Amino acid sequence: MRCDQDDPGSIEAGPQGGLLRDLGSHVVDQALLVAGQPRTVTAHLEHQELPAGRTDVGFTIGIEHVSGTHSTVSASKAYRLESRDLKLLGDAGTYVSDYSDVQAKAIVAGDRPAGKRADWGVEAEERWGTLSTRDGTRRIPSRQGDYTRYYDAFAHAVVNGEAGPVPAAQGVTVLRVLDAARQSAAEHHTVTL
Repeated sequence: MRCDQDDPGSIEAGPQGGLLRDLGSHVVDQALLVAGQPRTVTAHLEHQELPAGRTDVGFTIGIEHVSGTHSTVSASKAYRLESRDLKLLGDAGTYVSDYSDVQAKAIVAGDRPAGKRADWGVEAEERWGTLSTRDGTRRIPSRQGDYTRYYDAFAHAVVNGEAGPVPAAQGVTVLRVLDAARQSAAEHHTVTL
């Protein structure tokens, strides 16, 4: 999975900021949701010297999963590149998508989901991914996205004293991978979790 965004101004500069803790949490979470628990992490971080200090502005992370599957996730915001790519390779076929974030685009354009949640976060058919198998290639409809469902579930959990929409253990695992990525890049070796 690759998620390059042309948005250098949104990088939180300095050693405590950077892209790894920003986009890294999202792409790593997606890799773990698809391929399962991590076993090892190998990473490279790209840095720039910014007024607030040395900042990671891009990364590539290789994750070996307990299942034996391997994921590679990468992202950047500093190189004037807007490109997203998701490839899932398996014995029976391949799924490929150059996905977009239709919700973010709508919000930037001034649109809001209030009063139109049934149509919110729907990817245009020409943006759907393709599945290629021995039987041929076909378009796969994208699932509707709706960030507001997360916030509804969070509010419900707070009001009712229940568990939130993302289990704490899932968040901790993502953070362990991000910490291992930072260590791997700094020490130039694979980190076992």
